[in-house]
Amino acid sequence: MSPLKRRALLLLLALGALCAVLVAIQRLRVERPNRTVALAVDYAEVQNLAELSGLTVPEALQRLRQVGVTHVGLTEWSLEEMVRSLPYPTPRLLPDNVAWQLKHKLPQSRITTDYAGGDAVRVASALAAAAARMPKMGVGYDYEAAASIRNAGLQVIARPRPDFTVTAQALGVSLDGAKAIQAKIVIFNGTQVLGNGGLLAQTASALNARGLTYGYVELVPQEGESELARRLGYRLLRVHSISEAEMAERMTPSAALDRYSLAVRERKVRICYVRLFFDQGENPLTANLEYLAALAERLRGEGFALGEPVLYAAPTPHRSLRIGVYLGIGAALLWLVQSFLGLSLPWFWGLFLLMVADAVVEGFLGGGTGRALAALTAGVLFPAWGLVALRWPEQPAPRPVWRAVRAFVAISGLTLLGALLAAAPVTTQPYLLGLEQFRGVKLQQLLPLLLVLAITLARSMPHYREARLELGEHRGEIWALREGLAEALGYAVRYWQALLIMFGLAALALLLIRSGNEPPIGASGLERQFRAFLDHLLWVRPRTKEIFFGHPLLLLSLILLFRGSRRGVWLGLTAGAVGQVSLLNTFCHLHTPLTVALVRAFHGLWIGLLVGLILWTVVSWVERRLYPPPEPSTPPDEGSDWPHWEEGP
Repeated sequence: MSPLKRRALLLLLALGALCAVLVAIQRLRVERPNRTVALAVDYAEVQNLAELSGLTVPEALQRLRQVGVTHVGLTEWSLEEMVRSLPYPTPRLLPDNVAWQLKHKLPQSRITTDYAGGDAVRVASALAAAAARMPKMGVGYDYEAAASIRNAGLQVIARPRPDFTVTAQALGVSLDGAKAIQAKIVIFNGTQVLGNGGLLAQTASALNARGLTYGYVELVPQEGESELARRLGYRLLRVHSISEAEMAERMTPSAALDRYSLAVRERKVRICYVRLFFDQGENPLTANLEYLAALAERLRGEGFALGEPVLYAAPTPHRSLRIGVYLGIGAALLWLVQSFLGLSLPWFWGLFLLMVADAVVEGFLGGGTGRALAALTAGVLFPAWGLVALRWPEQPAPRPVWRAVRAFVAISGLTLLGALLAAAPVTTQPYLLGLEQFRGVKLQQLLPLLLVLAITLARSMPHYREARLELGEHRGEIWALREGLAEALGYAVRYWQALLIMFGLAALALLLIRSGNEPPIGASGLERQFRAFLDHLLWVRPRTKEIFFGHPLLLLSLILLFRGSRRGVWLGLTAGAVGQVSLLNTFCHLHTPLTVALVRAFHGLWIGLLVGLILWTVVSWVERRLYPPPEPSTPPDEGSDWPHWEEGP
């Protein structure tokens, strides 16, 4: 590449890097101040705890507040519960707020608070029939329970029942009930959000008009949640809870503490809706108070405060920053195209101008699809770029270990630059809150590995080197790569090689299956325990595929390459690319705070580097044992052709 081309592309890369850093700083300013978390329990479980412990509910609420609880979730009465609690047939005993709810949700029942003669019998019969058909319909809140929560110094979280709320009027009445108990946060009960049957616009308007904040429950899908979040402009709070089924099956207090702590620290959860334990010893009150106190202490120890959570502000990067990021990504793509194809001046500058124009237009007029495509392009290019740009030495290099460490740092630095460039276009509220996911995660993990595999395999072949010498450095590398790949594909495959290929494909398939936020194959119990250990030890755990696979194999392969060995190095470099792919993928989870992603990347790099050096020490020791250096009869003269064996790294 000519110096002029190189300078032009480096200028755009530097501009893109600067803009990506500025976007990252804006993101940090949004994420860092939001450190208040709500610690909530369910009112029905508080009632159970009080009854089992011989306390009144107000006394139990006071004890819970003393250990750090800030909120209590209060679920609407269901129609079935209300009818079952009434001494039939006396609907005149309905609380006024319930009668008001029923009047609007069941207008045919003609519910009032004043009955005469046999009208009460008719109304009771209508209610019993409706309860049989619509048992989960919400009919209002227990005002006395809400008052006891507030009197204990706690805040109420309203839990409306969305079932059978099918009109805009009924929807508004339901949220009026939440406002009447002085709730500020609403978490919908059941498997759908309020208004899911075509009234989500009305739900969003009603929530905003009443000053209610939507609590979005992560990992437990509710029908209509994404559309409601969009209509609310992503003004919501992330909620984490453990399902009743998980609590009954295998959950322990220590595991639950780890889950809530991880959710708050790494997924922007600001409401911990904590389920209580009723099977931890003879005294459930003491066990749960200790459990909640431990959770509160852990959250405080990690720098969070307990109280009323606030919404995340929306980052608003200027379009000029987005254009700069697009130019940096385009420059990286054009650099690789120039390296492989050896473009002539007209072609290069034509593509250069086209790339600049596209970046400007996309920055001003582009939407979500263009941003996602730019992020995916950076996610594919940068994990592979450092490895494919690496110049293979023709002769053994002096101090190969030091050279390998420097190359490892340079390759990882380029990947980190790509991570910032990939995250910048999609640094928007839905991505930061986890409502939108990084698109093309499977491609982002697969394509860089295939690119590194093809290029390094071709470069290890004699025909590649011959073609490169014949064509010269000024020609595009693509022709030499074609010769190298043709030679590699022409080799006969032995049985052990076939088995190795099958093992590699299986490992790649497992890597892709386990990628994403909710993989179908999760971590084993032992792996989860090891992850928890690393979390406790390092605050943020690195990824195991980086510290025990990708980074160590990359460093080992680089050492072998700089020692002059080419045989099999292509396989090690491809395996090492897994670590670079994972490093960039860390920043594709934008609901994880940027500080956490940076710390995770740092821990992965230094631990992976350390493990790689240990691996090299073991390999070199085995090598010396199996292939001891020959002892010359006379010392070799300086500059002679006698082989020099290195003692250790």
